[in-house]
Formats: sequence, C-alpha cells, structure tokens
Amino acid sequence: ACPLHEAEQRILGFNHAEMSAILVERWKFPQHLVESIRNHHSLEQMSDPSLLERVVFVANQVSKLIDHDEPENKISRVETIPGYIEQWLGIPIEEVPGTLDDLPSELEKAKAYLDL
Repeated sequence: ACPLHEAEQRILGFNHAEMSAILVERWKFPQHLVESIRNHHSLEQMSDPSLLERVVFVANQVSKLIDHDEPENKISRVETIPGYIEQWLGIPIEEVPGTLDDLPSELEKAKAYLDL
C-alpha cells in the first residue's frame, strides 16, 4: 500500500479514491466508472478486475511516471504493478508513456480544459 493513501485514510477517514468515487457518483456518472475509480488502488485484492478498473489503475500509474519532469511536485510514487497487469499490457508499465505519441498534445488540451 502507498504511504500517502494510508495517511489520507488515517487523517481524513477516507482517501482520494473514495472521495473521487463519491463525487462522480453525485455527478451521476455510470456506476461502473464510479466503482473503477473507487477501486483503482485495490487491484491486488481483486481476483478479476474489469477492463475499466485496469485502465484507471494503469492511467493513474502512468500519470505518476510522466510526472518526472517536475520532481518537486511529485507526491505519490508508482505502485507495485501486479504481474497480470504487465502481462495484460504486454510491456512493462515504464514503457507505456513511450507508446503514447500524442501524449504531449493531449496533456496540453487537458491543461487548457482545466484552466477554463
């Protein structure tokens, strides 16, 4: 388990995954997305996570990998990747950002959207 997530749970009584799930549930997002967000740090405890749960987990970990340009802003580390996730991906998770050719332009679009 990630020390940051444990601290969130201990101090606040919930972690960011739970709070995010509560928010998207109130915003009437589909239940399968709510559960994928809620469970994105619990894959190692799941026997057969859904495709969406796997994708949310991988996206979360990849976001931590691409955060290397600004190490002073890095607050969370890449979690241990379950073997079945890397098998499912077909490559080590560290190689995933290199397969995303349009990632810089997509990140710029996301940043522009968040600035609205």
